[in-house]
Amino acid sequence: MTETFTPEFILPFNEVTRQNILQMKSEIISRISSASFVSLDTEFTGLGGSQFNTRNKNIDERYKALAQIASHYALVALGISVFELKNPDEANDSASTADLSDAEKKKRFEQKYDVHNYNLLLLRNDDYVVSKESMLFLFENGFDFGKQLKQGILYSTGLKESTDSRTALSNTILRDIFSRIIITKTPIVVHNGLLDLMFIYHSFYSDLPSNLESFSADLYEMFPAGIYDTKYIADYHTREGASYLAYLFRKYEREQQRRAKNLHDKTRRYLVCEAQDELKLDTSGSLGLWETPVPKKSKKMDEYNTGKPFCEQYAAHGTCFNGRKCPRTHDLDIILDYEEKRASGNLKYEDFDLSTNGDATATDSDKKRVREIEESDEKDIKKLKESSTAEMSNGVGNSGNDEDQGQTASKLSLEEGITYGTLFERFHSAWFDSYMTGYVFARQCLVENDKKRKEASNGSKATGEHSELEKSAQSHETILAEEIPDVFKNKLYLMGKQVPLSVVKSQFAKNSKGHLTRMKELNIKRVK
Repeated sequence: MTETFTPEFILPFNEVTRQNILQMKSEIISRISSASFVSLDTEFTGLGGSQFNTRNKNIDERYKALAQIASHYALVALGISVFELKNPDEANDSASTADLSDAEKKKRFEQKYDVHNYNLLLLRNDDYVVSKESMLFLFENGFDFGKQLKQGILYSTGLKESTDSRTALSNTILRDIFSRIIITKTPIVVHNGLLDLMFIYHSFYSDLPSNLESFSADLYEMFPAGIYDTKYIADYHTREGASYLAYLFRKYEREQQRRAKNLHDKTRRYLVCEAQDELKLDTSGSLGLWETPVPKKSKKMDEYNTGKPFCEQYAAHGTCFNGRKCPRTHDLDIILDYEEKRASGNLKYEDFDLSTNGDATATDSDKKRVREIEESDEKDIKKLKESSTAEMSNGVGNSGNDEDQGQTASKLSLEEGITYGTLFERFHSAWFDSYMTGYVFARQCLVENDKKRKEASNGSKATGEHSELEKSAQSHETILAEEIPDVFKNKLYLMGKQVPLSVVKSQFAKNSKGHLTRMKELNIKRVK
């Protein structure tokens, strides 16, 4: 049987609403001020219909279409996850571990982040457009629209000033929180985040610039420590087979659990992200678990299915035409187990439990199909990879839309039954997506820096000198700077394009007037 890896659930988070935003403001600002990086995710009311050409090959025209979406639709939630590296000295210490106990080795190799998760429930103060599909998606994933209307934090977009005192106050608080990221020059992390950044800019900063060149120049000055897109890194650097958020998160979480067990491997540090407890400031605004209704069986056949023991469309894209009604499992552990076994050449029928939670067994037909998989050649893997390049949605979306998250059931089912609300689907929210984004980024940095350290170590051995990366007497600031590789910086994933969007300020680019006004208000020296 395959090895079992348990997801680290349920994570604590802070629900921030109209009732407790005043109390939470100082807490969030304080955490941002000491952050190593901040990951962000949004939920909004729509992605635009066919009238918005969000896949225009001309990226300038695409930006204009996305700007219309960000202006006409609204944010309903903002996820903020603050990651603070706690043990840079221990994690980077290259001293001998021969005489250390297992507990001491664990501490030496552990790269630990304290994580503070915040879910800001939002309510735009003026009229906005909603999409039926987006509303249904949010509802099916537990979003409480009644609660949003009653407790959502009121905000005004762009440079608008509200005449209502309550809205003006909450709007100011939201902008103060966002401004703290800019003032402290904190790196920010997103997943497929262009539209997220445009919504955030328009909602908490200023009117969107009229062109992409000015928007890019504004971002470059706002975030001098860099913007990092985990989907870009997964596609262009680590070259993952799939790059939707839930897949990356679960794959890396399993990987790090393996590393934590291997204390004798001195060359490989491992990642620990410890979500901090919820602050008990206002329990009336906290969001509990929700019940997911049992969906009816889907009659729609999965045309992507070729007989693998899971939903192949979900495995490739993180989305599925049948959604919760899909008769095939979306279990990411099963998908990852299958990929690992297939890659190693050890895929066997016995490795998979084909019962349905112990209530039914696989038919002879099912067994025959799995055995046929064992005998198939690499064309199946090639087909899965090719299908992963197809685009399942209308244009770019927030990370929540990019991945209709996977499940962590313990057993595999090939019965034509129902896929119930999966673990990742049931916990889909802005705060959890921001947490997954930060976790994925921390792992990407860890592996990249381990590679750099190994290269530096090999170079020093050849020259007889010690590299800076091998010295353990580095300052906290220096180590933090090294923990975020510059090669990942200021590149945003673009759907359907072969190259990412570079966040730069060209020689001829002009910053927007709204940006110049805001930077002056914040008393920030502009980046030249």
